[in-house]
Amino acid sequence: MARQGNGFVGRRAELTALAGAAAVAAGPAPLSVLSGERDAGKSATLTQLGRRLREGGVTTLCVSCDSPLPAWDRYGITLLVAAIRGAFESFAGRPRLSEAVDAVVRQCQEEAYASAWDRYRLLNAVGGLFARLGGTRRVVVLLDDADLLAEPEPVLTALQRFGRPVVAACTPGGPVAGRLRTLADTVVELGALTEEESERLLRKAIGSPVDIALRDAVRSALGPLWGNPGTLLSTVADLRRRGRLVPVCGAVCLREPGRDVCLAPDHHLLETVSEFGADGRDLVLLAAGRGGLDIDGLPVLAMATGGSPTGFTRRADALVRAGVLHTRAPGRLTCLCPALAASVVEQTGADRVTWLHRMIARQLLDARSRYSRPISILAEHVVAAGRALAPRPELVGLLRDDEVRLQPFDRSKLIAHRYASWWHTEPGGERDRAWTELVRLLARSGAPIELAGLLLEQDGGSGGTQVAAAAMVSLCAGTAVSTEPPVAQGPVVNRWLSGAPVRFEDVLAGFAVLGAPVAEVAVADARVEAACASGDLVPALDLVLGPDHRLPAHGPLAAYHRVYGGYLDGDWDEALSAAREVELDPASPEPLRTRTRLLAAEICGWRGDERGAAAWLDKAKAAEVSPLAWWAAKGPRVVSGTASEALDEGWALYRAGAGLPDEAGILRSLTRLLLISAEYREAHWIRRLRSEADAQHQRFGSRWSAEVTALAHGLAEDARVGSAAVVELVRARGDRFGLATVCLAVGRIADEPLELLTEAYEIAQDLGATKLAAAVRQAMADRDLTVPVVRAKSLELSEIELRIIGFVRQGRTNRQIAGSLQMSEKTVEKYLTRLYSKVGCRNRYGLATSDLDGWTEQVGA
Repeated sequence: MARQGNGFVGRRAELTALAGAAAVAAGPAPLSVLSGERDAGKSATLTQLGRRLREGGVTTLCVSCDSPLPAWDRYGITLLVAAIRGAFESFAGRPRLSEAVDAVVRQCQEEAYASAWDRYRLLNAVGGLFARLGGTRRVVVLLDDADLLAEPEPVLTALQRFGRPVVAACTPGGPVAGRLRTLADTVVELGALTEEESERLLRKAIGSPVDIALRDAVRSALGPLWGNPGTLLSTVADLRRRGRLVPVCGAVCLREPGRDVCLAPDHHLLETVSEFGADGRDLVLLAAGRGGLDIDGLPVLAMATGGSPTGFTRRADALVRAGVLHTRAPGRLTCLCPALAASVVEQTGADRVTWLHRMIARQLLDARSRYSRPISILAEHVVAAGRALAPRPELVGLLRDDEVRLQPFDRSKLIAHRYASWWHTEPGGERDRAWTELVRLLARSGAPIELAGLLLEQDGGSGGTQVAAAAMVSLCAGTAVSTEPPVAQGPVVNRWLSGAPVRFEDVLAGFAVLGAPVAEVAVADARVEAACASGDLVPALDLVLGPDHRLPAHGPLAAYHRVYGGYLDGDWDEALSAAREVELDPASPEPLRTRTRLLAAEICGWRGDERGAAAWLDKAKAAEVSPLAWWAAKGPRVVSGTASEALDEGWALYRAGAGLPDEAGILRSLTRLLLISAEYREAHWIRRLRSEADAQHQRFGSRWSAEVTALAHGLAEDARVGSAAVVELVRARGDRFGLATVCLAVGRIADEPLELLTEAYEIAQDLGATKLAAAVRQAMADRDLTVPVVRAKSLELSEIELRIIGFVRQGRTNRQIAGSLQMSEKTVEKYLTRLYSKVGCRNRYGLATSDLDGWTEQVGA
C-alpha cells in the first residue's frame, strides 16, 4: 500500500468507508462513528479524512473534544462554537453567520441545561447556526474524542436534523461510546496497522532507512502494540530523546541494543499503572517475570507485602480490563508487552523485583503449612530471588526436583535454577561441583555477563575450567576481562583481540573443557577452517562445545559472526545490520572492526551501492595496504574496470601484504586476481598467479589454500574437469558469493556451461548482487544461452528452515516449534522473519502455502 498524502500511512479502507458514508445525499444526514483503541490513530485518520473531503469540494469543521470546557456543558456546545470561531475565515461570506454564533453563545449558559424547554431552544439555535454555516454547501463535522463529552447525542441529532453529516471518533469500552455506536448509521473499526504499514510508519517516523535490527527490536518490544501507530511514534520519539537512534553508513541503528526498549514515559498504559500505586506496579513486575503472575498466589503476595488480598485481586482484575495484563495460561497473568514491563522496571528499579520474590519465598517457607501451593510455585520465587534470599541448604533438593519440569530449550530458566541450586548448596565438594557445572552451562548458553559474575564469586572448580570460562567472557565482551584472583586466559583471546590468526586446534585446546564429554575428538571441516582464518570463531566453538552451544544476543563475537555468516550464507541484509552493530559497539576490537568494514564494503559494492561502499571503505582507511582491503575495494571492478588497471594495482598491493599472516585476505585477493585474469584471458597473469597459489598453499596448508591452488591450475591449464571440481570445493566452504564467482569463471570455459552459469545467476539475484548478475548475463549472451527466470524454488534453505516450514504447515505455534527444535521462541521469530523475506510473503499462511520445496498441497484457512 502506497504512502498517502503528507506521509499518512494505511487506513485506505477506513477512509473510503467514512468518505462514502459522509457523501450520502439521500435521506437524513448520516452519523458515522470511528471506533479505535487509545493511540490507534483516530485523530490522524480524521485529519486525513478532512483533507480528502476538502479535496472533493466538501467543507469540514474539525472539533476536538479533549479541550477544556465547563462542567455544566454536557453537550460540548462551547467546543463547537470555539471550533467555528477558529475556522471563521473558511466560512467567510456566509450571511448572518456572526449573529447565529452570538445567539448560541447567549443561550449556552449553565441555566440553559436546567429545563427541557431551554435545552430545546439551545439545540435549535445550534442547528440554526450550522444551517447558516455552509448554506447550500455540504459541511461535514469531524468530532474527535466524542466519548469525552458527558452527553453528545442531543447535539449530534440536532446537527443531523439540520443536514450536517457527522463523523465522531471514540474509544470503545465506555458508556458514551456504546451509546454512540447504537446511534450511528455507520461504524468503522480502526484496528491495528498491518506489518507492512507499521514498518512504513517506522521509516517515516525516523526519516531515514531503518536498520533491520532496530526494526526487530522495536517490534519485539512493542509486541501487540507494534500495529498501534500512536505507541509506535511515541516509542521512536523516546528512543530519539534518549540518544539511542544513531545513523551508521546509510541506516539508522539502535545504540546499545542489549538495553530494553521502553514505552514513552507519558504513555497511557503507564499512566494507568500509576493510578494503582505501588501495588499495581508490583503486580506488573511479577507478571513480567519468566513464569508470569500466579493469580492464586495473590493472598501470599498480600501477606508478604502487608497488603490486602481483596485489594490485590481487585487491582489485578482492573489491570486486565485496562489491557495492561492478560491471561497467558489458566491461572497466570502476563504483561501486555516487553516494553511496558521494561518501563515499569525502569521506574521502580530491578531490585524491587528480587525483593518481591524474596518476600514471597520467605512467606511461603515460613508458613508452608498454611498455603496449599505447588512446590513449583515456591521454586519459582526462590529462583527469581537469587542472591537476595539467604542460603538455605534445605532448598537444594526442592530445586533439583523442580528442574525436571523445565522445557529443554528454555535455557534461561535452567540457568536460573542451577544458579539457585549452587547458591543454596553448603560449602564443600558438592558446591564446587555445582559451580563447575554452572560455569559450563553458562559458557555454552551465551550468558557472558552471568558467567563473569560467577567467576568473580567462585569458590571452587578446576583451574582449566576457570581459564576457559574467563577466555569465553573475554571473547564475548571483545576485551580481556579481569577476574579475582587473576586468571590467565590463554592464547586464543590474545590472538583474536589483536587480529592474529587463530586455528581450530587452538580453539579445541582452549575450550574443550567447557563442552560435554565426547567419544571422538572434533575435527574441523573446510567451513570451520575458513571461518577461523577470517576471524569468526563461532563455528569452531560450536564444534568444540557441542550442538547446544548458544551465542549471546549481542557483543563483538556474536555480531561479527552474523556479519561473516550472513556474507557467506547470502543473508546480506543481516550481515550489513550486524556490521553496523560492530561499528557502534565501543568494545569491538579494531582488527575485527576493520574486517567488518571491508566485508560490508564488498557487499555494498556488488549491490551497486557505491555510496555505501565508499562510506565503509573510508572507515577502513587504516587497512588500505592489506590484501583484504584491495579485495573489498576493487571487487566490482572485476566486471567494470580494465584488466591492466585491476591486475597491476591488485598485484602490487597483494605483494605488499603477502607476507602478513592474513590467510583470508591473501587467499581472497589471490582468488580475485585469478578471476580477473580469467575474465580477460590474461594467460601470463594466470601462470604467475598459479605459482603464487602453490607457494601460499605450501605456507598455509589448509583446505582453502588447496581450493585456490586447484582453481589456479584449472584456469592455467584450461582443465575443464579440474575447474569444475573447484566448484564443489567452494561449495563445501559454504561461501555462496564465492561459489557464484567461481561458477561464472568456470562457466566461461566449460563445455556445458548452462548449469554453472544458471547457478551463478540465481545466487547473484538472491543476494541482490546486481553487478555480478550483469556479468553472468553477459557471459550467457556470449555463449548463446538464455537468462533463466529465477523462481522461489531456487532459494537455498537450511535444514532448520525447512523443518520450520513443515511445522508451520502443521499449524504449530512458535512455542511448539521452539520446543521441537530446542531453541527459544525469539530465535524461531527471527527464522520466520527471514523466511518471510525470502518467500516474499507477510505471514504464516503465506509461508505455509508457498512452494519452496515443491509442496503443493492446499492448506485450510
